[in-house]
Amino acid sequence: MNYRYKFKELLDKYKTGESSKSDYEKMIAIIRDHPSLYKELENSVDKDWLTEFNGVKEIKVKRVPSTTKSMVLALATAAAVALMILAIGWWIKADQVTYIVYQTNYGETQEISLPDGSQLTLNANSTAKWMKDWEKKNRREIKLEGEAYFDIVHLNDETAGQAIPFDVVAEHIRVNVLGTAFNVLSRRGDAKVFLERGKVKLNLDNSENTALILNPGDQVSYDSQTEEIAQTVNETLTSAAGWKNGVISFHGEKLQDILISLSDIFGKEFICEENDLLEKSMDIGVPYMNWEATKRSLELSMNINIEPIDKVYKITSNQ
Repeated sequence: MNYRYKFKELLDKYKTGESSKSDYEKMIAIIRDHPSLYKELENSVDKDWLTEFNGVKEIKVKRVPSTTKSMVLALATAAAVALMILAIGWWIKADQVTYIVYQTNYGETQEISLPDGSQLTLNANSTAKWMKDWEKKNRREIKLEGEAYFDIVHLNDETAGQAIPFDVVAEHIRVNVLGTAFNVLSRRGDAKVFLERGKVKLNLDNSENTALILNPGDQVSYDSQTEEIAQTVNETLTSAAGWKNGVISFHGEKLQDILISLSDIFGKEFICEENDLLEKSMDIGVPYMNWEATKRSLELSMNINIEPIDKVYKITSNQ
């Protein structure tokens, strides 16, 4: 379920007095992982206030006539949400986390050494945010939008004698690791995690009830629209994350899905008017280079023409 939709659902329950303690805690957790929702919370109160009280200058509450009961109820609801905003605002400020931001452009990959000694390879059109005060908080966290390969070092807290956890947080998923190597893809609301070595725990939509344990060679895909989970075994870095070794590879994927992935990587827009071609499944592997070189390799391997028309690339069958 989309986190914005879930947040709105929980907020509506809170405003109607139907929210349980568990609902409230879930709403707070969503805001913590997505601080931009705090502004939406403020806007929601402003909108509700204007809707209920537009044109009303004063409400006297010595006696409550039936005609004003709905207004008083709305006032109480707005006040309750306003108090929640103040409480959450204070909490966000008190628990403010700052990040070091790493970012790549279309068609660019980047090798990054993280402050804890771990290695990060960031794929094209991706952003990774590293928690700056990780030593003070005694935990490591990185937020990911796009795709990245991680090689995590195992660190121990000398005082507590325990391992310092490492979390990768993306839309709909949280990956808990200690020392391991894995690939995470998070785009367009969907997610995919491949484990090369070590062991990780994968939580979907930040829910402990849907935790999965991955072993080397496992790959888990999550479709946010259908909420379906697919798991394969015996995958390799070449088959699951070939981009890490300079290869763009697709296995049994339809052309229409391949074009979406290419758009995410290179920032290009594609059109194809041949439905049969769009539905065709393909197994391809081409060098991950600059767009023109990769385009030529795609044309040869897929037996298609990729013709630039203004700012769009038209795909046609080469038959």
